[in-house]
Amino acid sequence: MVGIYEFVVVREPERGSCHAVMLTCIDYRFLRPACDLLEREGLLGTTDLIAWPGGATALLTEDAEGLLSALELALTVHGPPMVLLVAHTDCARLGGSGRFDGIEQDTAHLEAALRDAAATVRRTSPDVRIRLVCLAGGEEKEVRFPSMPVGEATCDDPTLPFPRTWEDAR
Repeated sequence: MVGIYEFVVVREPERGSCHAVMLTCIDYRFLRPACDLLEREGLLGTTDLIAWPGGATALLTEDAEGLLSALELALTVHGPPMVLLVAHTDCARLGGSGRFDGIEQDTAHLEAALRDAAATVRRTSPDVRIRLVCLAGGEEKEVRFPSMPVGEATCDDPTLPFPRTWEDAR
């Protein structure tokens, strides 16, 4: 039969701890940069992935309730210390690049939207560390969000680097 493929079973990898949850867009153009970021940070294979049109900016739409529910489930079941909120330039959900007068305006809009999305997550999950990432044409730009609780400690200086190992983040 045309269009029907053989059923494939993929074995579950060995279980370890989950280090993050990433809320990102479904746009195929930004899958590789998002995976590259996870790989560089040692998070590939230890991150729950939630993909939705608009990525983290969808937390500011009518989809917020469902996305927060999925995020809370991942945080409850796997207990990662970090949430990565990701958005990208030229996002069709936001009207694409044509809506803005250049990459600077597009990026500035995304930075503000990511901060608002972080505030939304903070209301439901006050103890999780939040990292904001703006993907722009294959390059990622991090948006620092001050006062991110990590257990008892806080990161009040947005210029401080993120921990190099996720054990440091706990």
